[in-house]
Amino acid sequence: MVPARRLKALALALAILMPLPATARDESPGLKGVFPEAVTAGFILRFDALPPDLRRQRMLFRLDGEGRPTLLAGRTLIRMGDEVELQRLPEGMGLDDFAWMCDGTFLAVTGRRLALPLGDRLETLLELPGRDMRIQPADGSRLYLHGGDTREMRLNLYLYRKGGSLMRLAEMPYPITAVSGDGDAAFVAVGRSILIAAPGKAVSLVFRPRFEVTSLAKAPPWGLFYATHRNVGFVRRSGQGFSFLEGRNVQVHARGETLYLFIPGQGIVRAGPIEAFAEMAEHLTE
Repeated sequence: MVPARRLKALALALAILMPLPATARDESPGLKGVFPEAVTAGFILRFDALPPDLRRQRMLFRLDGEGRPTLLAGRTLIRMGDEVELQRLPEGMGLDDFAWMCDGTFLAVTGRRLALPLGDRLETLLELPGRDMRIQPADGSRLYLHGGDTREMRLNLYLYRKGGSLMRLAEMPYPITAVSGDGDAAFVAVGRSILIAAPGKAVSLVFRPRFEVTSLAKAPPWGLFYATHRNVGFVRRSGQGFSFLEGRNVQVHARGETLYLFIPGQGIVRAGPIEAFAEMAEHLTE
């Protein structure tokens, strides 16, 4: 059992993450949770500050090659740095998914193609096994692909190396919902389980949250952030983990000592240092 004084030191009311005034379009009606005492957290973008036409678009949240938070709303890239920059993609360049590899290369999925945007066109790099696939950077030359338009396709985890072909790394017993890794080992979410898969090794269980996992973000050397349909948590490689935030369909990304949270209907939150979550995990379990 965690000593009461330790709990008091670790618990911090998340007042900064209280919801915006409710509207009929809100997907996340309320948030509550606790952060480690050493963590600083706050919004870097609130969606109500965006033009109404962008707020109505489907939003994809990623980090660019420099680690800057980036949204794709329809055909508009919204990049967050010292100032918020809006970049309109060319007509006809509809992207189903996108990501920056760690070397800064921007790649996209459109239909059944993995493509490289060049000016106002997309250069096909690879024909994919199916539509509706998702990409996740691994390192400077490799990325993971998963998903697809059939249940059978969603069981498979692939690895792509720039200039090469698609390699199937593993087949899971249930559809894959999220992936995060470095190309040598991958955290894989299937249902309510977070597994780790590496070439030549048996797939093993890392952690089992209470709800189905929808988002993963590795945070080396400290551990892994996860999000479910209902909450957000952190788990160490040792398997110690805890939930620190309630909220529906949050997406997590991490870079260095910084955690980013995409909160539907509200905005983007930046929090850190990540080391504080690892220290908290030593004393709390979900």
